[in-house]
Amino acid sequence: MKINIILKNAALGSIILLTAGCNSPGEKWDPILEDTTFYKVFGGSKEDYGFSVNLTDDGGYILAGFSETYGNGWWDAWIVKTDAKGKGEWHRSFGTNGKEVALQVMQMDDGGYVILGEHGLAGKAGDILFIQTNSEGYHQNQVTYGGSDNDGARQMIQTSDGGYAIIGYTYSYGGGGRDMWLIKIDKNGKEEWSKAYGWVYNETGFSLVQTVDDGYLLVGSKWNPILKKHNIWIVKVGPSGAQEWDRLVDENYSGYGHKIVQSGDGLYTVAGVTKKLGNDWYDLWMAQMDFSGNLVWEQIYTMSHIALNQFYYVDIAPTNDGGIICVGPTDQYGLDMDALLMKFDSYGNIEWNGMYGGKGQDIGLSVVQAKDGGFAFLGRSNSYGNGLNDYFFVKTDSIGQSVLFPD
Repeated sequence: MKINIILKNAALGSIILLTAGCNSPGEKWDPILEDTTFYKVFGGSKEDYGFSVNLTDDGGYILAGFSETYGNGWWDAWIVKTDAKGKGEWHRSFGTNGKEVALQVMQMDDGGYVILGEHGLAGKAGDILFIQTNSEGYHQNQVTYGGSDNDGARQMIQTSDGGYAIIGYTYSYGGGGRDMWLIKIDKNGKEEWSKAYGWVYNETGFSLVQTVDDGYLLVGSKWNPILKKHNIWIVKVGPSGAQEWDRLVDENYSGYGHKIVQSGDGLYTVAGVTKKLGNDWYDLWMAQMDFSGNLVWEQIYTMSHIALNQFYYVDIAPTNDGGIICVGPTDQYGLDMDALLMKFDSYGNIEWNGMYGGKGQDIGLSVVQAKDGGFAFLGRSNSYGNGLNDYFFVKTDSIGQSVLFPD
């Protein structure tokens, strides 16, 4: 079933008109959708970007990104706590007079929150930022990681020993240029070890999972100096970060690896973008592989038309039925961008897809399956909200349908 979501401006607010295999948009109001799905924006008069959504123990959500509207400086890391229906409960900002960005947030076992981000001051190199808060979002601990040059983060996971592992990039350490960077820290953020992977060109780490041997599978991109393009790069390392093997995916074609998650039966699903089909744009690429990096299946989705830059990428998450949910920004209709939500079965076959957006640029960057079986994604929107861009937070049912009524 193909699900198309069309967002329209209305005089008293914004509404979502739903088409689900029928000829007349908005043909039928659905009181169940009205009660279980929502569309929210959070922000002020300036730029406010959302990057990460996660579930909380009370059935609500925690959102993370950056805000120019709230806080102390230019960009401040900004987290927003909502209830199960997307209603804001509290928000907190963390920053200096420079740039701070929250790229990921998740709840800790004690009910507090851990935030992964980046920190930079004018005229100085950027660092990775690690923040811990209490259950109300108030600051408790903060650590930065980096050297004399620019270093940045992309993802953090909790490890089997109760600590965390962070993947990103470094210009300060490694073989030269930009290298993939893995940092292992304890539960309080104290660095235990770090490793850089790469050579004299540019490599970036985007995502990681811990493996059954307490090592890690890392996903990102590696520069190909012969073809002068990036390739999807997968690296396996041991428990202390020693590299065991690596592989390039479709090295004759430009591509970027963005996310890896653990699937069933000891397999791993990897997502990114590729130009393997010869299009001018990037297509969504997804594959499943075993512990040794052998591909079980590979799929490319030709009309996904993924928009790509520093803050545009795709995200995937495993679903309760063994499949995969994916969100990313698509520009297949020209300059306007929409959030593209796609549901796949366990073999990567599309079950349904939906696009969410208005006349401007509206994107999705992070997705989770909700406790009721639906899906929630976060990104940013300049079609709706209070300012230039605002957090764009959408909750759908289990097949991507969402209904919004004016406040």
